[in-house]
Amino acid sequence: MLSQNNNNYIIAEGRVEVHRFITCTYNKKTKEYFMEYYSGENYIVGSTERSYSRIYKESKIPAKYRDGYLQLKEIVNNSK
Repeated sequence: MLSQNNNNYIIAEGRVEVHRFITCTYNKKTKEYFMEYYSGENYIVGSTERSYSRIYKESKIPAKYRDGYLQLKEIVNNSK
């Protein structure tokens, strides 16, 4: 799902588990992509898990999220 397209970023997000989601973010100024991982009560309504977030450069994305990230990247690229 495309969640934001503004002057600086294009962001697509996808749920990977009930209490976890990832994003593919494209920085329009630097022309760089990165992945963000979010989980827990600060990010998911109704979650009782402890909140956690992390930003990964494209070269450092964990293998278990790579396929989902690439699907989100396609959405981002189609939104340019």
